[in-house]
Amino acid sequence: MNQVVSLKLNTYEPALLQTSVMDVKDLFPYASERHAHNLDTDKIWLLEQLAKIDFAKDLVTLEDAFDAELVPFAFSLSPKMLESIVFILADENNPEIANNLCFILRKRFRPVLFHIAWNLIQELGAEDVSFSLWSMMTLLSELMLQREPNNVVATFVMDLMTAMSISGNESQESPDRNDAQHNNRKQNEVDFISFAIHYIAENQFTLRHFFWKYEILQDKPLGMKIQQEVFSSGSKTIFLRNLETLAGYLRRTPDDADVFSFYILSLDVSEYADTLNAGMVETWGYPDDALPFWHKTGIDCIQKIRFWVDLKILDKHFGVQTEKISFWSRYFNVISKVHSYANFGLLAIDCGDYVAVDVHDEDGYTYLYQKSFFEEELSRQLTGAGQWVEDTVIQKTTCSIAFWTIDKSDMVDAKAYYMKEQSAHIIQASYDRAKKLYFRAVLDKWLLES
Repeated sequence: MNQVVSLKLNTYEPALLQTSVMDVKDLFPYASERHAHNLDTDKIWLLEQLAKIDFAKDLVTLEDAFDAELVPFAFSLSPKMLESIVFILADENNPEIANNLCFILRKRFRPVLFHIAWNLIQELGAEDVSFSLWSMMTLLSELMLQREPNNVVATFVMDLMTAMSISGNESQESPDRNDAQHNNRKQNEVDFISFAIHYIAENQFTLRHFFWKYEILQDKPLGMKIQQEVFSSGSKTIFLRNLETLAGYLRRTPDDADVFSFYILSLDVSEYADTLNAGMVETWGYPDDALPFWHKTGIDCIQKIRFWVDLKILDKHFGVQTEKISFWSRYFNVISKVHSYANFGLLAIDCGDYVAVDVHDEDGYTYLYQKSFFEEELSRQLTGAGQWVEDTVIQKTTCSIAFWTIDKSDMVDAKAYYMKEQSAHIIQASYDRAKKLYFRAVLDKWLLES
């Protein structure tokens, strides 16, 4: 069940996101494993055997009759047949049959039966759980607590049943019985999730601890709905305390634009889980309102995740040259997009009408182009170099196999350009302490004052 996230970035990368250990181990059978039990055959056999039992008429009470006749039969059943009874009872609507089968479970109770029923509820989802299964869950919880009075899972389930007011008041004769049952099941799911969220808040649990403590399977319908409800609150504290669980949730439901948007908008860029973000960008592409998923997240989310993507690309390209990142942080709000061409060792910062080009071989310089001229150069050099490979925040920077060439006969430095001593298509800007002032002056004039 556990998955290892293989994406690696150059910066903040929480180790907790590399390996998910949140999932509760699959120790007991699920509903999906019903095929291992021939339920139809088992049920027919059980009904035939029960029909053969002739409860003595002269016994004082029905309980005495059960003890005299049904107990020997109960103790003749195999462990696998007992497990089948749990699955059969989950869908059984005949009160007499259900009563007999519950009697068998009471007499032959084993902890594994409690866990099977608890897993079954989680896999089906509360809305699809029958009244019979809720009632059986209550019985098995009581039996578990008789055997293990301090069992925290059974205690939680009993508290849950009490909060949900599970009782036998469903009408068997009402013409609207199906609608009533549907509404009751819908309300059961709402009650279950509300109770779980209250439990989490009251005890200040992280989701990871909550799922582990009460053996709730996070990848099954109920576990997923609990996560969705918690993360839909948009609380910064909740996201920061549950980044690992959020990463697992979005791996399973990457199309949940609402939860992802809440997360992006609730945290500062420095607080994001890089591996989580990288996975979403890898799945849905560069954030763009024209793409259906990103459109659903909203423009504010798109702008923030674009900022994160551009920051990561800058960080990958500049590496240890932190002064360059610091310099460009002033202009993040006017950057349209950052392009990284790995095979050219080239970074192109698109600022609307202008493009800033940074080349690996020119560590101390950045070159400013008017966009129209840069696009001409891009087309010309593309023709001579074969296919360009645009890097992304997901990919690792590869070794250069071609080089971006700069026509220095058509280039002036930033100081000469700013002082209007010279003009050219390419402006060479330096990060040297003194020359950087002219670099900034040119950019301010182009980008901030225009």
